[in-house]
Amino acid sequence: MSEKVKKIMMRVAGVLLVLLIVYGGYFMLTKKSEPEIVRVPADISTKEVKKYFPMESEATVKDITHQMERAKEKQAPQYHYYTITQKEADAKAKEYAKAQKADKVVKESREVVIKDDAGNKTSVIENDYYAINMERKHRIKTGVAVVDDDTYIKVAYQNQDVEYEVYHSPQTGKTGVGVEVTIAKW
Repeated sequence: MSEKVKKIMMRVAGVLLVLLIVYGGYFMLTKKSEPEIVRVPADISTKEVKKYFPMESEATVKDITHQMERAKEKQAPQYHYYTITQKEADAKAKEYAKAQKADKVVKESREVVIKDDAGNKTSVIENDYYAINMERKHRIKTGVAVVDDDTYIKVAYQNQDVEYEVYHSPQTGKTGVGVEVTIAKW
């Protein structure tokens, strides 16, 4: 093989490698795991909820417990419907959770017996689902920036993907503002 052909093959291989890396990165960033479906315990306490989420930290379990209590006591279920099997109910819950981009789905199911006009009994499952999103939308941040030997105190407010910043230099009295937008998350 000539030197020219080797260079062309190396370039083609390099381009293919870059495309493969870009595709893999895109796939990893856009892939969302299915939300976890958990049945509501009768006693909503941090200790009881920890049994249902053994891999979560204490702070996350405490947050989940708080959201479960709030959802159960202060709001109606986000979805209320009837199914024949639990498998069908869970599939429907995952569909709803994807639509709401929920991290966790808390499920409460009850078996109900329905009689028709002929007196036949049919057993159905009544389902209540609460979607829980663990991501907090609002953040307040503080920090320090140094620009051209001038120190600035930074205070920022972040709402989802947009961050608003205020800079102030106590040395010179200068003040400035900034806005940042998140363009990628993983």
